[in-house]
Amino acid sequence: MTNKSESKALLEPGTFHFVVWKNDIRKAEILERKIREDSSNDYIYYVHYEGFDRRLDEWVAPERIVEAVVTSSSGATPAKRAGVYEEATDEGEVSYQSRFPKKRKLNDGGSVKEPKKEDALEKEHEKNTKVRNIGAVVFGRYEIDTWYYSPFPDEYKYLDKVYFCERCMKYMKMKETWGRHMSLCDHKCSLGGLVYESGRNKIYEIDGKLNKLYCQNLCLLAKFFIDHKTIYYDVEGFVFYILTEIDENEEHVVGYFSKEKVSYDNNNLACILVLPPYQRRGHSQLLIEFSYELSKKEGKIGSPEKPISDLGMKGYRSYWNKAILRLLKNCKSTDVGIRSVSESSSYSITPPEADRINTEDNEDTQQKKDEIIQISINKISEMTGIRQDDVIETFRELGFLKYRNPMPFMETTGTSAVTIHPINNVVNGDHRHEPYHQVHNHNSYKNQQYKLHRDEEYTQKRNQNRFVCITRRMVDDYIRSHGIRLENRVFDVRGLKWVPDGSR
Repeated sequence: MTNKSESKALLEPGTFHFVVWKNDIRKAEILERKIREDSSNDYIYYVHYEGFDRRLDEWVAPERIVEAVVTSSSGATPAKRAGVYEEATDEGEVSYQSRFPKKRKLNDGGSVKEPKKEDALEKEHEKNTKVRNIGAVVFGRYEIDTWYYSPFPDEYKYLDKVYFCERCMKYMKMKETWGRHMSLCDHKCSLGGLVYESGRNKIYEIDGKLNKLYCQNLCLLAKFFIDHKTIYYDVEGFVFYILTEIDENEEHVVGYFSKEKVSYDNNNLACILVLPPYQRRGHSQLLIEFSYELSKKEGKIGSPEKPISDLGMKGYRSYWNKAILRLLKNCKSTDVGIRSVSESSSYSITPPEADRINTEDNEDTQQKKDEIIQISINKISEMTGIRQDDVIETFRELGFLKYRNPMPFMETTGTSAVTIHPINNVVNGDHRHEPYHQVHNHNSYKNQQYKLHRDEEYTQKRNQNRFVCITRRMVDDYIRSHGIRLENRVFDVRGLKWVPDGSR
């Protein structure tokens, strides 16, 4: 521990120290310093806790900085020091990952390439935005602590609070100005079209081109709580879907998502935000499911724009898991191929539980649990609107890729299970070298055409019988062991009022 005189020594940005955080001590980097308001001789420091998301960054008094980090001769810091765990993560917190992974890029000669201009711009942007510039935002009934930097005009830099009108999204510096504005503002969310209504919730569709200032200010508000990506001023190419909640007095904006008007990647969502006071109430699931319902109405397969924030990914995984589990649980033989394990050929892969007998189940129930569901990734994608690679990642998350057919050329006449589409030939974890047919005289046009034909034939045969095996028992066991309640859906399809442009 440092003594009192040492604690008041001026600390430099870029240095690492151990900082008291709640009832723990954590390693942190000093990002910036400023003179504290109650003293002309002392500083406070803006710190980032290593291994944690930037939303936990904060200004700390020097009394909370207990020890400087001592580096070894190799420059590495000790993994543990006086009971301090550098990479410990509290339950519910997700460590921050940069939007751009730090990878060594090699050219054909094996040397390291020069850093790209985009990398330099990203570093400059990160440097300029790493310190939270405004402490809190007053929005409607709530005063909300901000999480990240938002690119407000310079005159707003380092304000304690900024005041937002939740009706028109205008922002102000002074509480008195905000109070007068709120007493006069008569804007309603009806500046957009009502596209969903159920219970206390409504969703409005707002065109970024027709309501430019509203959408720009909404994005500035959202940037306080989204680290990875948001649009700020170029909103004309986007549509915004504003979710509101009705109380006894009026409607309150609780969140939104935006999507490109034209997406060549078929992204059905660009940014999504539920304001912190309204989180953990199912609003994100409502917005996510609504975005997929729009995709299905348009006859498209959608996916969110990548990368996704940690909280956003958590919401999407929850939705994907439930949507696919619900589909598999409710599959009927008229919808997809379903056969009993006992009817499978000797070449099929069957999970161990198929041999398990539950004495509490009657014969019909036992047979139903051991049914193998045969459905393609394409079909699942078509029925749910979820993109194929997201479906595959969900199966990996659920642990359903364990039992697979390892023989790509094996002819199977019995029922398998989820057929993997050729978009990912190693989805089952099969990384074996795939040979191809070689012919002599490769420069010959005839032989080149022959090789292309044989390669295409090989690919088709290779992918014909690649599958993983899933039974109803596996689905039921996962639902039961994880306490998932599939019947609790916050989205009500009967409340959907949106129609495609061509049908309006």
